[in-house]
Amino acid sequence: MRKAIPLVIGFVTGTFMFVQFFVPHEAGEYGYKLLLDWVQIISAFAMILGLASLFHSNWEKVRRRRRDYGYSVVTLVAFVFMVYVGLFRPGEPVQPRGWVYGRDSQGAVGRWDRELGREDQFSLLIESDQDTGHGSWSNHGTGWQVNWGRVPVMARCPYEVSVYCRAQPAGGPVAALEVSYVDERGEPLPREHPRVEAKPDTADWQQLKVPTKAPEGAAEMHIKLSATGRGKVWFDDLGIRQTEGMASISPPNPKFDQPERLPTIRKLADTEDGSGFKWLFDNVLVPLDATMFSLLAFFMASAAYRTFRARTPEATVLLVVAVIIMLGRVPLGELIHKQFPELCEWFMMVPTVAARRGILFGVALGSIATSLRIILGIERSHLGGS
Repeated sequence: MRKAIPLVIGFVTGTFMFVQFFVPHEAGEYGYKLLLDWVQIISAFAMILGLASLFHSNWEKVRRRRRDYGYSVVTLVAFVFMVYVGLFRPGEPVQPRGWVYGRDSQGAVGRWDRELGREDQFSLLIESDQDTGHGSWSNHGTGWQVNWGRVPVMARCPYEVSVYCRAQPAGGPVAALEVSYVDERGEPLPREHPRVEAKPDTADWQQLKVPTKAPEGAAEMHIKLSATGRGKVWFDDLGIRQTEGMASISPPNPKFDQPERLPTIRKLADTEDGSGFKWLFDNVLVPLDATMFSLLAFFMASAAYRTFRARTPEATVLLVVAVIIMLGRVPLGELIHKQFPELCEWFMMVPTVAARRGILFGVALGSIATSLRIILGIERSHLGGS
């Protein structure tokens, strides 16, 4: 029974994948996409299992003081340190709850200012030292959704969105408030986005107001606070109200005084590398990779020297072709004879491609045979049998 169930699963899954490829149907396409989702989930668990196995095997080697266990100590220290830096991203600032700094920002930096506000000491800040710098804060993003500030709305209802802003210096950066809508699936609705800009002639706090009406099919409101130009812009005290009936809507973290929830998960799901993680990757892993490949080049040269000894007819052919290819790829070959590059190209495009196609045909036929053996239950080595 322990082997019968995996065999049945393998037969049903393999047969389904084979049939859906040749018989296009909506049900087949849905099942194919569903299986791909399952593969991603299984791959994630397989990665976790692989990491646990790596840790356990090296830990056992250190615990039992086996030969060369010092390398395992280095591996474990690096393993734990990289996991800590990758998960917790030390040194990265905490974001305000419900707000995400825009990935489309250019030449501007956004941060959570906890020293200056309109009535308290919290606000959203956008700072740029370029005349064309642009940055924006919004209540939605592309990362972990637990920190999005969702604003549910009712379709065809009018609203008024307001926020206070302050620019420094006066006449410098231009602050703006923009509103857009999405449907229940999160798809943006094709409609003009109401937008208003601040007056650039004052450095005091001023209120921006945007009257808007939720279109048909709207489910959520997206708010964008942006700044363009050289200088600093602060945003504080966000407000949303329904103009018909004067009902207020609780916006996400309106005073920007609450920290984000579960910052560790946000940093883990963030597609951009953090400063510490990126520094370790660029300054540790990349040089180590370069060192390994440089050592590989010496091993390849040594192997080529042993292989190219013309002791047999096959080795002689390999040696002659290798010399032609090497000379045809460098300027020296063309200086020796102008036909060297063309001869090299002929070897690369005709005999090499023919041999490659033969190898690919063999691999394809072997894959088909192995797949059929697994589907039919003939091959059981993956189950621990013979």
